Amino acid sequence: MHGSLFGGTLEETEATPVVADFDGDGATDVSLYYMGYWAILYSSLGSVRVIEPFADTWGEPVTGDWDGDGIAEMGVYDGDDGTWTLRMGDGSIVEQEFGGGGANVLPAPADYDGDGVTDLGVYDVGANQWRWRESRTGIEQSLSFGTGGTEAIPGYYDHDRSNDWAQAHMSADNDFIVWEVKRTTNPTNYPGTYYGQSYQKSIDRWRVNW
Repeated sequence: MHGSLFGGTLEETEATPVVADFDGDGATDVSLYYMGYWAILYSSLGSVRVIEPFADTWGEPVTGDWDGDGIAEMGVYDGDDGTWTLRMGDGSIVEQEFGGGGANVLPAPADYDGDGVTDLGVYDVGANQWRWRESRTGIEQSLSFGTGGTEAIPGYYDHDRSNDWAQAHMSADNDFIVWEVKRTTNPTNYPGTYYGQSYQKSIDRWRVNW
């Protein structure tokens, strides 16, 4: 493909990379998000499709399976007021409010209840608190653990169907990235926080140490 996706190479350097399986073929697709526009390279087609803005252009891109069809969809999170604008698989747009917004409230959508539908979720850095709304019940839940992080990285850290919570921060000497993980499979009487280190700046090396 030749030319610019967003009107110029400067715009492309400022675009946010986003990865997800947008076409449901089991392979991760790469995409760029810039000022409301999505440019997606579909692995099943081998070509790029540009999606017109469907939400506030200053929002943050998010992805998730909003409708439970097994295919990742696009979304935009407005950190000013906590508005989520979700583009469903059929192209319809749904707006929801959750998380409250704020500079230190990070979007963290994931399937926390294991029903196959991505739940809206946030991580409040200042309060060291995870908050999410279960898609299955509509009930809002919260959780705090560890010493806190500056990044939210939910994912499958065990072998059940529910997403787990993970937060990361730099070590006191600013040399290690420190991970704190709370797994859904931990017994209720176990603290359940796993600590680990990954990238070490002083030697420029990735490593895993749990």
